[in-house]
Amino acid sequence: MSEKASSPHLLKSKMKYYFLIAVLTVMVFLVGFFITPFQSIFLGLILGFSISFLNLWTTYRNAHIIGGIHAPSKWPFMILASLGFVFRIFLAITAIWVAIQYPERFHIIAVVIGLGLMYAIMMLDMIVKSFKAKEVK
Repeated sequence: MSEKASSPHLLKSKMKYYFLIAVLTVMVFLVGFFITPFQSIFLGLILGFSISFLNLWTTYRNAHIIGGIHAPSKWPFMILASLGFVFRIFLAITAIWVAIQYPERFHIIAVVIGLGLMYAIMMLDMIVKSFKAKEVK
């Protein structure tokens, strides 16, 4: 099987892996929300992390559309995929706006940390995989 043929399968399995990590992370944040007095911080982390994962999912979805895996007639989907960056920025700005509008419920710094947390998890995953690859050699 060629590398190109296995690429969609690899992307799908990575997305499942990140989905599992996201669910576990949100569950940890929910536990923190319910058992600690720092509810606004954990709610901000949940909001930011949820938007961050949604941004990752839109990137994954656009990769399928642009790669031709998903859409039989590409043009309408290609237009939507080209708006992916705008949509991700809109979601991040919306999360910050919600935190500014409701500062008693959402801690703004926690929202910003949550927005970057999925990317930090992906970088950590790549670092771990590179160390594992060096150990194999």
